[in-house]
Amino acid sequence: MAKSDQDKLYHDHREATRALLCQYKRVDAAIALSVSELWPANAGSPVKHIFAWHVLLEITHDIPESIPITSYADFKVFSQALYTVWPEFPFLEDFSPEADWGQTKVRFGQNFVPMFYGSCIERTPDFVEAFRITYAQIPEAQAQMDLAVALQARIIESMPSLGGATVTEAQQAFVEVAPEDFWLTCRSILQKIGDDVSDLRKMAGFALDFHFGTFEAPLTWDAFGNAVMNGTALPFLAAESDGTWVPMSVRSAPGLIIDHWANKNLAGVSLHTQRRLAQFVGERFQNSITGPLTLFVGNTVCKDLPISCMISADTGLYLICSCDHASIERLSDTAKKVYAMVRRGAPIVFGRPDGRLLSLSRNKVGLNADELHIIIVVTQAGTAFGAVNAPEKPTRLLPLADFVTIFDSLNDPDELERYWQFVDAQESSLSPFSRGAADLFASFRDTHGVLVEGAISPTFIGLDPHWGTSWRFKELTDFWSRAPKVFPDGSLGWRLSSGTAGVVELQSRHHKAIAYSTSVGSCTVQTLLGSRLIKSTRRWRQPGILMRRN
Repeated sequence: MAKSDQDKLYHDHREATRALLCQYKRVDAAIALSVSELWPANAGSPVKHIFAWHVLLEITHDIPESIPITSYADFKVFSQALYTVWPEFPFLEDFSPEADWGQTKVRFGQNFVPMFYGSCIERTPDFVEAFRITYAQIPEAQAQMDLAVALQARIIESMPSLGGATVTEAQQAFVEVAPEDFWLTCRSILQKIGDDVSDLRKMAGFALDFHFGTFEAPLTWDAFGNAVMNGTALPFLAAESDGTWVPMSVRSAPGLIIDHWANKNLAGVSLHTQRRLAQFVGERFQNSITGPLTLFVGNTVCKDLPISCMISADTGLYLICSCDHASIERLSDTAKKVYAMVRRGAPIVFGRPDGRLLSLSRNKVGLNADELHIIIVVTQAGTAFGAVNAPEKPTRLLPLADFVTIFDSLNDPDELERYWQFVDAQESSLSPFSRGAADLFASFRDTHGVLVEGAISPTFIGLDPHWGTSWRFKELTDFWSRAPKVFPDGSLGWRLSSGTAGVVELQSRHHKAIAYSTSVGSCTVQTLLGSRLIKSTRRWRQPGILMRRN
């Protein structure tokens, strides 16, 4: 189709959609639109709903004869008419997200609450965690993500029965009228949710609220498509009119917050971010040392390679180094120089923030380059498609959301080395669109590290681009289906397995401990058995590496 014909078709659909929406009261239409996109079966049609929001937000006022939507019959007539007049977006709605209803959870304050996994981004819980690490030093950013999470939790918890249904992938671009019981409950929640979360709204500020009539929607098909791909198509969390606050695109609300802060282009990595990243790692690995740490190689102070934390393992020492996108090249160059100096025999020492030094050795012999593993972790950016240049090996690079996915799933750091070997073995044959770290890790796990069996040596390998998110959903769903209401230490650093009837066994990932948890009514009863490493004032030993404190 010629561009002019495409733009005319887009214009005609806009005008037809506007003519329909102008017949209805704006707030009622907004609530009905929100109900439609919240219905799980409609999770595969987010772009059409964004298009409808664009048109609705441009309407300046209600006409005197505006039609209210007060009954299910009204809602059904409205929805059927809307589904007829809006356009199709086959190239934008080519993904089938999970049509879930709270099977996964995220932290909210001291608790863990349900959220939507299937949305405009993949692995939404991991992106939320990456966001919280990246903007750990900014209360406003945390408050806005809290608001997005609270909206989802409040809606999900209002209809808990939907959480027990078998989750399937939503059909691409599919829409249907939500059933009456869903409409009634969801409409009631949406009418009062603004008041229910009023305290959170005040803490988050009102920068993401919108008032009808001042929005200027894209006027061409290409402009709209580009806005969708860049994550800027609907940069608002809710629309407000006549005292009613109606959330928009609730499933995609965390993605909106991520893009809002990514567009601020904040530079650098804060001390809070490094500590939050170190905490994430420390909750999942026993032999970790929290930073930030300064690396000394011989007589050189490596200030351009800040270390958030370290992990010791049988395969060596892992340095987790966080940076923003602008600093990738600088850290990559520094890592390359570090390896070169270590190969020449330069000793390694780490400086703590309090001025103390930490030197490392294995059997009283300093670490060699093969035992040193530098991982650059790039802080959260926006949700739009992007690419970064990989550093020269053996340095590795992971975007923070992928780091969260992989390190939350690792059995131990040694498994990470097997994963890198798996990646390196496939690298020359992989399609450019099959190089996502999460997709590769999922294929590594599902194939037990053998992607191509036998003596076959393919020259081209294409992976399912959604392998990572589908695998991660199954992993998280299994975890949360077993999880107790509370964890012994408040962290997620536990592996869960079902014991005798009603009892969950928890094995700590961060120290030697086992817990047993059961529920009696609303009470959770837990027994904790374990011990911690005994430290001396001068030195302590961890598996594979002797550490001395100076």
